[in-house]
Amino acid sequence: MMIWIGFAEVQAATLRVESVTAPGLRVQDLRVQTDPANWTWTVAAAESDDLALTVKSLRWQCQWQQTRCHGPIQASAFARGQLGLDWQARSAELKWPGGRLSLDAHDAADWRVQADNLSLARLQTRVQRAWAELSSLSGGMTLDAHLKPDRVDATWQATGLNFDQRDGTIAGASLMAAGDLTYGLNDSVLRVQSRFDSGEVLIGPLYRQIDQPVALSVVADLSKQMVSVPELAVTEGNHLSLQAALSLTPAGDIASVKLDRLQLHWPAAQSWTAPVLANAGFEGLELAGQAEISGLWQPGGWRQGEAHVRDLAVSDPEQRLQASGLQLDANLSDAPTVSRLSWQDLALFKIPFSAGSFAWLWQPDSLRQQGTLQVETLGGSLSLNALSRQSGRWQGSVRASGLDFGALSQHFGWPAFGGKISADIQDFTFSDGQLKIPNDIEIEAFSGRIGVQHLVTERLFGDAPALSADIRMKGLDLKAVTAAMSFGQIEGTLDGYINGLRLLNWTPLGFDARFQSQRREGQKQKISRRAVEGLSNIGGASLNNALINLVDSFSYADLGIACRLKEDVCQMDGIDSDGSGYTIVKGSGLPRLTVRGYQRQVNWPVMLRRLQAAASGTGPIIE
Repeated sequence: MMIWIGFAEVQAATLRVESVTAPGLRVQDLRVQTDPANWTWTVAAAESDDLALTVKSLRWQCQWQQTRCHGPIQASAFARGQLGLDWQARSAELKWPGGRLSLDAHDAADWRVQADNLSLARLQTRVQRAWAELSSLSGGMTLDAHLKPDRVDATWQATGLNFDQRDGTIAGASLMAAGDLTYGLNDSVLRVQSRFDSGEVLIGPLYRQIDQPVALSVVADLSKQMVSVPELAVTEGNHLSLQAALSLTPAGDIASVKLDRLQLHWPAAQSWTAPVLANAGFEGLELAGQAEISGLWQPGGWRQGEAHVRDLAVSDPEQRLQASGLQLDANLSDAPTVSRLSWQDLALFKIPFSAGSFAWLWQPDSLRQQGTLQVETLGGSLSLNALSRQSGRWQGSVRASGLDFGALSQHFGWPAFGGKISADIQDFTFSDGQLKIPNDIEIEAFSGRIGVQHLVTERLFGDAPALSADIRMKGLDLKAVTAAMSFGQIEGTLDGYINGLRLLNWTPLGFDARFQSQRREGQKQKISRRAVEGLSNIGGASLNNALINLVDSFSYADLGIACRLKEDVCQMDGIDSDGSGYTIVKGSGLPRLTVRGYQRQVNWPVMLRRLQAAASGTGPIIE
């Protein structure tokens, strides 16, 4: 100190230092000029790695008042400010428009640093030493810190906080937050207590727009290359409480998560779970109820855990899933313990199911159903057996008995078809979003049988679901089939097939279909006038009988129509064909009626409108 006071008493002096180099700091051409009342400091250039700061043409001119020197400071591309030093008080203060930075080192064991409107962008390089994947950091900060020999204590407030990780999986925008922190200089342990009042945050699949205070508490051990967070707590109101611990790899990836407790109360917690559900394909899913979850996650999946759900109600705007009274007690461990899911009301794709209960044994790499799940639905029953999961692959068997086809049709808005459905689906598999059924599905309907073969679905509950299958029809009662529609009436027996059926988002992309009557001994084969008009409309056909409007029904010898769909065009055919067209209905008896089609290629949307018009009994579609 005596040296500095001596300098102040010098009448005139000039000091020049060509360069100064220190860890993270470089200064070029430092000059100090003094006279009894003023000192002038100039620096050609200075760079700080920690602050990502480069300053050029720095000039500070201060006026001495006893042990204080105070005056304007300016630099190229920076606003003009004021810098004051007090040697006796061991303090310094820098002010600039809208901001301030001060140091009080009077107590050697407790230095105090205060900052107002400090630019966080200046700290990005320093923060990247602990968070290597950080790509951007901005915002303003107010800080009051105490630097002690063994630790740093600080209170802080951040405004307009923005940050982003290089891979885009972690980000924050316009965050308003405040809190306290302590950093141990000996053990490198960071403790943070904070509150976030507004803004947006993204962590993996979780996106949160903060509209009420969120409390965050973190204890992080930064002493090793692999960062550990032995304490992590998040609380929002009475509807979200999280207590966990985790560890990170040197690259910033999660190495393990120990979830001590996650409590959720819906619908208040909806904004937390909605992004996760939307990412899983259930956007807009509404929940009511409560859940408590704990467990241990390591790369490869959850190794152990418990989940308890009480009185959960689920409502899907797409009507894929509706449920109430859901109760869950699930236990994942190496020592198998029976888990159980039960419900009071359940509907899948609008199909209602009776109350039921599903039990299973759950281990880290496998799941095995216990007993049989049987529920009543559509006037019949449905049972699930031998469901298991191994290495991400599901397998099981389903049996349906006596399901009412009419009730099923009503739920999907189809014509009110009659009949019963029974099916035995053995050894279906589900893996990587793909459902496969290797065995035939046999359906009893319309006094005949419908067989579904080679059924494969993809993304059944996600975006753009896809389906492929082959379908066979044998011995269907045409009177029962047409009675459900305003199509008119046809008596007889129908066989048919739909080969290579491919649907995307439930819209046909391709198939090869043929439907043809089969003569049976003693069975009438008759077709009403309305049905004739409907078939003519579908095939773009012409009629060869001028008495069509005078007769209510006709006898026929054969009836058939075919369509091969490719690239949105149907290649049409009938029971026979020649160069001029194809026959859809071949009459018999008197008056004899023949329906011929002449349009070989029909645009699929046009065909669809014709089918809808025929089924509803409206007039012909003319294209």
